Amino acid sequence: MGKRKREKTGAEKPPKQTSSSHTALHNLLGNTVDVDRFLNRPLKQGQDINCVRFKDGQRQTLQDHKEGTCETWQQLYKEGWSLQVHQPQRFCESLTGLCAGLENHLGCLVGSNAYLTPPGAQGLAPHHDDVEIFVVQTEGRKLWRLYAPLHGFALPSTHSNDLSEDAIGEPTMEVTMEVGDVLYLPRGTIHAATTDDESASCHVTISTYQQWSFATLAQHLLQTLTTGQTPEVCLPIELRHGLPIGFLHQHGLQCDAVDIPQDVPPGASGRRFSPAFKSMGAPSAAASLAEGLRKLADAVEEKPALLSLAADSMAVDFMASRLPPCKGSLPELGEAPTESSVVRCRGSGLFRMMPLEAQDAPDDTGEGWVKVMSCLHNEVESHMMGGNSDGCEREDCHEADCGHNHSAHTDTSDDGEGDAAEENESAEEQENDEESGDGAADLVFPASYSFAIAQLLATAKPAGEGIPVSDIKLPAMEEKVGLAFALWSEGVIYTVPEAKPA
Repeated sequence: MGKRKREKTGAEKPPKQTSSSHTALHNLLGNTVDVDRFLNRPLKQGQDINCVRFKDGQRQTLQDHKEGTCETWQQLYKEGWSLQVHQPQRFCESLTGLCAGLENHLGCLVGSNAYLTPPGAQGLAPHHDDVEIFVVQTEGRKLWRLYAPLHGFALPSTHSNDLSEDAIGEPTMEVTMEVGDVLYLPRGTIHAATTDDESASCHVTISTYQQWSFATLAQHLLQTLTTGQTPEVCLPIELRHGLPIGFLHQHGLQCDAVDIPQDVPPGASGRRFSPAFKSMGAPSAAASLAEGLRKLADAVEEKPALLSLAADSMAVDFMASRLPPCKGSLPELGEAPTESSVVRCRGSGLFRMMPLEAQDAPDDTGEGWVKVMSCLHNEVESHMMGGNSDGCEREDCHEADCGHNHSAHTDTSDDGEGDAAEENESAEEQENDEESGDGAADLVFPASYSFAIAQLLATAKPAGEGIPVSDIKLPAMEEKVGLAFALWSEGVIYTVPEAKPA
């Protein structure tokens, strides 16, 4: 538990005061919320908010209210229910900016939940999550009890069910969070939080790194290589061999129950494993699999570039699901680029070039294609909310059915050419399109454009500078202008204003 710490976010703490539902809810959903975008519609139970409480050793979740106003939830709060607000970065601009900045820095999705707990209450049963969590206390105070990982199993890839006190033992750390405190909970940390009889509490959890481990990387690498059919991109032949005849008849719980002595105790999973296990075919199948995995490990060490395939696979969901940059944070597009223009990428990490799958290619010329993905048109209002119709009561859950928003991205060909009307479309109209959240298709280019695209995207780096269109790494001026215009049209690059004479 040595990694857990709390630190002050300011030099001084404000005076202690008892928080109320009205104050906390107003501060969270009133002062900092775009009212037109959120508060003018009812909050939906299970989608926007959950009412939960842990009482007499049992977790309870309110099911009677499908939707309601702030006043509805405030009354339930007074009755002892804790309010769990789902993904408030959707409507709280300060959280939107924080999560967007963290996503860009970490290179993975970041979500948040907010919790309003009345005095003398506990909202959730002891449990652990499958994400890294930063707890930020915003009002009142709350006592947190932290416990060692269940069965000593650190860094789990799934969240737990509700856990009993008998199962988790004694806490390894207790800390009272007050306004301005931040507490870091590594993935798998069992925790429970309660308020005392005198103070209510409001805190926000920032969570990230769900399914973002070396195991995730390995899964994407295996999937990518499994579908690869070239000498450069494929699995070792040892892993492409068919399984032994009757493999399923020789393996599984049924075989284990027959072949493993009954005096072998079951593990935490309920299965019994024995070093002396000699089920028919097991040694040969295990040896063949191990040999194939060793060959794959050797290939990864010899060709680290294989990881780029897995990274591009992981990036598809990230780019489609992440937050867009905050309004007004990017340079203006400027005028449409011409042969004499200087252009520069509008933001680091906001765009990504990656290979286009063969089945999605505009034609089968054999040259290959690449696409440029952008997060500019992603919707703030649906961030981390894909399919979350029933709600999730975990401290922070980003599972596919209550977290990631898998936006639809359609690949279309764009050769960068347009008529005069298109070229004269004002930058203001294009930037309004970005802010409206209207989806945009990925830009698709021949693979021969890869170096030129990478050259332009690299100009977003802090030390980067704009480059003349004439210096773009393409052979013909027509292609250079066409590429620049295509990227400018989708807000990827901007035209650097000419320096005014002194």
